[in-house]
Amino acid sequence: MVQINTHLTANDSADKIKKLAADKVSVEEKIKKLDEIIVKKRAEISTKKYESNIQKDKDKNELNSLITERTSETSLYNSIVNQIQSLASGSNTTKVTPKYRVRGFWAIPEPKKVADTVDQSVVQFIIQYRYLSTSGKASEVSQLPFTEGTRQKTAVFSNWNEMTTKARDRYRDDVSGKFAWQASLVEDAQEVNFNQLDMNSIIGANSLPMQTILNDSRLHTILLNLSKFDVMTLNFKALYYFAQEQQYYLLNKINFKNNEVKKSSVLKF
Repeated sequence: MVQINTHLTANDSADKIKKLAADKVSVEEKIKKLDEIIVKKRAEISTKKYESNIQKDKDKNELNSLITERTSETSLYNSIVNQIQSLASGSNTTKVTPKYRVRGFWAIPEPKKVADTVDQSVVQFIIQYRYLSTSGKASEVSQLPFTEGTRQKTAVFSNWNEMTTKARDRYRDDVSGKFAWQASLVEDAQEVNFNQLDMNSIIGANSLPMQTILNDSRLHTILLNLSKFDVMTLNFKALYYFAQEQQYYLLNKINFKNNEVKKSSVLKF
């Protein structure tokens, strides 16, 4: 699996956003810890019987220091969020979705030698594939009745798909004047070889159109645990896999109020 549009997604803004997102998580965790310490310190001050005002003032000063530190970390957190928003709105990082394709090559078998004939070379490959779920389970095969002559039969429709690669190129030898099969130029970036596979072409040629998929979809209302940054970077054109539901969903509407995600609607496929 390779990403084919890294020239669009790999940029300075994207790298900065990733670093700021990591800093944001770190500061967020620190604020949570400070809140826990502050709650404990306040409870201690309100319940503890002090022998002198000096001891009480000492604990109050510690509490004030914790509150000041928390205020400082909150300002830093808000600053990081603002930087992420600024970078995201001032660049195309949120508009460009990574695109992936399954690509690969395989070795070409040696020509078969047959007596009194030229060597028989492989000139094309037949590719078979099928779709699996994320757990590796294939869809059930369909059984279709049909009539052959006077007999009624039941045929099993395979869930395997088949396609062929491009035919191997030929060239004319200037010395002998005969045609020969071109060797595979796998190291040439300008050459489309007959022993290569691009899964995007398979999906594009054999998958159902989006309209057909949408006709078989269901609109669900669910609760999503999303941060403000998550909401900013959501892609409404991408499929998301929800592990709890073990299903793929397409985002339809996200209700985000007071820095909190409310009930949202998604399309189940």
